[in-house]
Amino acid sequence: MPKVYTERTGDVAQLVISAPPLNLFGGQLAADLEAALDEVAALTRDAAARAVLLRADGQVFYAGVDVHEFHLPGRRDAPVGRGEPGPAPGRPA
Repeated sequence: MPKVYTERTGDVAQLVISAPPLNLFGGQLAADLEAALDEVAALTRDAAARAVLLRADGQVFYAGVDVHEFHLPGRRDAPVGRGEPGPAPGRPA
């Protein structure tokens, strides 16, 4: 199931983040958000939607980035060297 989906009620399109419990931002959520934004853009272009509401399932709207994905290759936002893990804190490099 996608971590972001769209709904439409009347002329309001909703982008819903659905990655509970914390709705952490990661690679899959980013890809799903891009696809959902394309879908909403088409709705607004065709005047099927006049407003867009961004919301999230669960108790937390968005709690930050999924740090468990930092070690994955190709991450542009990794804290050390483009996806390469750095030394553990307190240990020599």
